[in-house]
Amino acid sequence: TISIHTSAGLSVEQKQGIIKLATDFVAKCVEVPEGYVHIEVMDGISMTFGAKMVPACAQVSIMTVHDQLNRKKRSRLAKFLSGLLFQYGVPQDRIQVTFPQEALSHIAINGELLGPDIARKDMKVNNNKADDDDSFKNAMKSLDKLEWLPIGGVVLVLVLVLLVQSLEFRNEAAVGVGLFGFVSVIMAYGIRKKRMKEALKKNKKSRENNAKKIK
Repeated sequence: TISIHTSAGLSVEQKQGIIKLATDFVAKCVEVPEGYVHIEVMDGISMTFGAKMVPACAQVSIMTVHDQLNRKKRSRLAKFLSGLLFQYGVPQDRIQVTFPQEALSHIAINGELLGPDIARKDMKVNNNKADDDDSFKNAMKSLDKLEWLPIGGVVLVLVLVLLVQSLEFRNEAAVGVGLFGFVSVIMAYGIRKKRMKEALKKNKKSRENNAKKIK
C-alpha cells in the first residue's frame, strides 16, 4: 500500500497518471501482481517541510510485509517516486519517503486476514516436503547399504580363488569359484539398481500426491 500526501494541487488526470506509473513500477520492483498494489493520492493538503509551506512538499509511505523489501528495492522505490512527484512540481529535497512494515496477519483483503490461511498452507507445504525428504533419505540409506555388495562380492571372489589355489584344487575348481563370484556381483548390482528405481518412483509418486492434497 502506497500513500502519497502532497501540498501540490493535482488534476484528476495527473493523479491518474501518478497512480498508473507508480502501480506499474512498484509491481515490477516488488515482484507482485498489479492487483496487490494499492495506491492513494491526496493532494492540496496543508503540509510543511522545515516549517515552510512553500514550495510544495510531499510525504510518501510505502507499507509492505516484514522483510519484503531489501535495501536495494527500497532505494529504487524512493528514487522513482521522488522523481515522479518532481515532474508534478514537488522538489525532491522536500519529499520524504518512509517504509513502514506490517505482519501478514495484520492485513485483510475481501474481509479475510491473509496471515493465518497463508501460514497454514505454508506449514502444510513444508510438512509435506519434509515427509517427502525423510522418505527419500530413508530409501537412499537402504541403497547405501547395498552399495557395498559389489565391492564385497569382488573381495569374496578373490579370497575364494586364493583359497582354492592354496589348497591345490584343480584349476577348474578355481575357475568355477571365480565364475560363481562374478555372477554374484552382477546379481548384487542388479538388485541395487532395481531398488534405486523403486525408491525414486515411490518418492515421485509421494510428491505428486502431496501436491494434489495442497491444491
